[in-house]
Amino acid sequence: MPRKKTIQPPPLEEFVIYDGIIPIEVEIRDETCREIFRGSHMRDKYTDKLYEVADIVAKDYLTPEGPKEVAPEDDYMSTPTRFTDEMMEGWNFANSHGNDDSAYRKKLYRDVKKEITVLTNAIARKKRDG
Repeated sequence: MPRKKTIQPPPLEEFVIYDGIIPIEVEIRDETCREIFRGSHMRDKYTDKLYEVADIVAKDYLTPEGPKEVAPEDDYMSTPTRFTDEMMEGWNFANSHGNDDSAYRKKLYRDVKKEITVLTNAIARKKRDG
């Protein structure tokens, strides 16, 4: 017997942007109306953890005016190992997320670093463009 078709929750907002000839459909969603598909619950769990960690890192490394000056001994984003150590000991992620730190070093560190770079570039562009 075939599976029932998944009923997707409606987005918060929908609109179309015209880029030359090609219309681009845009949907605005948050955690209350995420799309449902195979494996989405695990992806959503990782995304939540990524933004939780990126929020902590952004507070330590960024200000509304741009990047903060961080002393070399306090720079836990300098290497994946220091980042993982800070997460496990300083933020106490070991108790709530297990003791395996390889995923933190291999994937989460890279993704958090990418998020911080995006925020840094956005701040710089906003300052430049006014």
